Amino acid sequence: MVIFASELTKTLAMRMRRTKTRILLLCAIVVVAMGLYGTAHAATLASKRFSVRNGLPTNAVHYITQDNHGYIWAGTSNGLIRYDGYNFLTFDPWNNKDGIQGEGSITDISNDSDNNLLYLFTPRRTMICLDLNNFEFSNYGTPEEMAKEYRSHVKTKNALWQFNKKGDVRRVTYNNGKFDIKIYSKENALLPDSNITTVKEDSKGNAWIVTQKGLVKVKPDGESTIVAKDKNTRAFCTYDDRIVYTFKEGTLVVADLNGKQIKVCNRLPRRQDRVVHRIYVRRHLLLPHKPHNIRLRHRKQ
Repeated sequence: MVIFASELTKTLAMRMRRTKTRILLLCAIVVVAMGLYGTAHAATLASKRFSVRNGLPTNAVHYITQDNHGYIWAGTSNGLIRYDGYNFLTFDPWNNKDGIQGEGSITDISNDSDNNLLYLFTPRRTMICLDLNNFEFSNYGTPEEMAKEYRSHVKTKNALWQFNKKGDVRRVTYNNGKFDIKIYSKENALLPDSNITTVKEDSKGNAWIVTQKGLVKVKPDGESTIVAKDKNTRAFCTYDDRIVYTFKEGTLVVADLNGKQIKVCNRLPRRQDRVVHRIYVRRHLLLPHKPHNIRLRHRKQ
């Protein structure tokens, strides 16, 4: 039996060394391949600097994105600029549609590539929409709705979400050539609280509105359900078919996409005068099936 155990130990050790050698060899091949790829393509990369000296209408550029047709769009202090690889063209939204007002500056752009739309945001955080099918600015709502200010926005697959730290959440969707706006608020009983933390999208296309007194799951069709009501929710993240969130008192919850709790940890590491405000879920690089590593980040209360 002793001899058998010794041989078994040697066999396992050899297999471990072989596995380690194969992993190291695979990493070496990947690194060499990436190096060769970079060397082969380094000569083809080129850059060009644009300014007002060679055609750029303004040097104050706040945001850049690219659409499905390859056009480059830039939000600037002088409005929206399109670059086709040769020339710059300026779009002025305030001279095209009634009810749209602004300072002439575009500070942020959200690209809806599925519907060929660009959502543009001004310094006052009002929103404008450009239809890339006809290059016309669209009235996605009434003048009062378009003039409403929201400090934050999140683009998900099915909608654009706008919210302030305190107030309501606005959902803007576009289907069959028509815009639709839906408001989620404490007043219409669709939110458990008016203090909004963020909006996140899960792997099934559901949106999760995170408030300080619970979560709201919104399906792609707009139907909503309140989860963990009256709980002092803080940090939140999604991964695969799970959601992870924390409570102020130091509890971490792992739940499925219906909100059903799978695991609860009541003893999170706490720091004096600090609360968890962000969750990171990391995978193992070489063993993706290995259990996820959940990391927490704290900040002062």
